[in-house]
Amino acid sequence: MAPGRLVTGGAPMLEPFGTSVPVLYKCCRGAATDEKSLPPMLLAGLVLLVVEDDLDNLELVSSYLEGEGATVIGAGSLASALKLSADSELSALLSDLELPDGTGCDLLQRLRERDARDLPAIALTGYSDAKWRARAADCGFDRYAVKPFALEQLSEWLLELIDRKSDVPGASCHAVLDRAEPARQRR
Repeated sequence: MAPGRLVTGGAPMLEPFGTSVPVLYKCCRGAATDEKSLPPMLLAGLVLLVVEDDLDNLELVSSYLEGEGATVIGAGSLASALKLSADSELSALLSDLELPDGTGCDLLQRLRERDARDLPAIALTGYSDAKWRARAADCGFDRYAVKPFALEQLSEWLLELIDRKSDVPGASCHAVLDRAEPARQRR
C-alpha cells in the first residue's frame, strides 16, 4: 500500500494523495532532511484504520491523516473494518465508539486478538460525559477525542502512542526511515 492511499469497502471516497518518491520526513529526530523542499509529513509510513459511520467525519479525518502522509484504511462498520484491514499491518486504530454493527470496544478487542499485540487506539466520539470516557478507557482505548476536536491533536497522539507501545524509542520515525530510503546510510 502506498502512503496517502485511502482504502474503502466500495468505490474510493477520496482520491489518492501523496507521492511515491522516497523521502525522509521532519518527524525523524536527527535525520538529514531538506526542510525547505519537503512537507512535514509527520505520519509517513504509518497504516491507520479509521472507523466512523458518519461519512463526512470519515472523509474529514481520513483526508487530514493522508495529508500527514499516512496510509488510511477507512471503514463505516465493524465488519468492514475487520475485512479491509485483514491483510494490513496496522500502526493504530481511530474509531467511533458506536458503530452500526457493534462498538469501537468490540472492534478494538477483536483487532488486538487477531493481531496479537497492543494496538494503539484513539476513540472518536460525540459523547463528552464521564460514563463514556470510562467505558472507552476500560476497553483499552489510549486516548479519547470528543467531536469536534483539533485534527492536529490526532497526529501528536498517534506519534506518542506508537513510540510508547514500541520497544524502539522513536519507533514512529524509525519506521519512516526504514521505508523511505533503505539504501541510504544513516549516521
